[in-house]
Amino acid sequence: MLTFELLIDSTEMKQEETLETADYNDEQDEDVNVEEFAEVPDNIIEDEIYPYKKACEIVQVANNHTFSAVNRRYRILPSPFTLVKHGQQLRRIRKYVNTHGTRKQKLQQIDELVFSEFVQAREKCLPIHDNDLKRTAIRKAKDVNVTGFTASKHRISNFKRRFHIICRKVTKLVTQHHESTGKFDPRVLKTIYQAPNIHVTCRKSGKLTKSHIEYWARNVLRPSLKQKCSLLVDSWLEQTDDESYEKAFTDQITCERMDIPLKITADIQPRYKYLFRQWKYLRQKCFDRVMIDQLPIDMRSRNNTLKMHSLIHNQLASRRFWPMVQYAWYICGYRSEDPGKFENIQELV
Repeated sequence: MLTFELLIDSTEMKQEETLETADYNDEQDEDVNVEEFAEVPDNIIEDEIYPYKKACEIVQVANNHTFSAVNRRYRILPSPFTLVKHGQQLRRIRKYVNTHGTRKQKLQQIDELVFSEFVQAREKCLPIHDNDLKRTAIRKAKDVNVTGFTASKHRISNFKRRFHIICRKVTKLVTQHHESTGKFDPRVLKTIYQAPNIHVTCRKSGKLTKSHIEYWARNVLRPSLKQKCSLLVDSWLEQTDDESYEKAFTDQITCERMDIPLKITADIQPRYKYLFRQWKYLRQKCFDRVMIDQLPIDMRSRNNTLKMHSLIHNQLASRRFWPMVQYAWYICGYRSEDPGKFENIQELV
């Protein structure tokens, strides 16, 4: 099965770029991390070089003969030296064979396996992105038993340079809304996953409009409030219209809106500043886990997307992450007290 066919999800398909091989000259390769991708040396034990095949041969002989026989057999004539000097050295050779090579050899094997699947995907004209390379590398690392492998951005960048992979523009992909009328068909509505912490609706336009804000304020914001609140919103015109909120707040509970000035949302909006990164990290972990374990789950389906975001919201609402949320407000200047040390998603997942 071609793994890249499963790696492409709807969010990545919206990108207008894909990866493909290209010709580089020597000058373009100057900044490649040569040390990381240099020719992998054979294992060195106590200053002796042991090719993997030779090490396997020594272990096979040692399984059927005494240590003295192994010592004599691998004596380097006419010198008095031998490839197997003592028992501890033989144990290290066994360990080297049992782990199927050194870590560097395994990393090189991972690169070759990923590139092989990359070539297969390009032959089928499938769009490929960095996340596809990362997920496949993580899965291959599991196959060859490499622990602690993360497929960092630096490694993916070096991998692309080593195999002369570049980014190319592709024809823009056009998507079509399933619900063109702006309302769910009654039959579709019965099949949609419902959860108490998410609200599902649809619209004809994918752009934010005033009617979207009115609907959200009336059906999501107001029912979730039990006392007066302050609402921090960015400066989009559709979000700063007082009428959109006045229609939702007609009783004693009121909402005081504070508008964020232009071009500083990323600096003073707590979710943009810190929390959305945690959300995106957990989402990426869900996709990676499905791919690594090859679970029969279509992450592109509507209901699975709803289930995933409901789960993420449920986890981030845990009391364990309250200090993390407080920290997001603290670094934006809304809290004067530092919540202290806390654990974020990267440290726990």
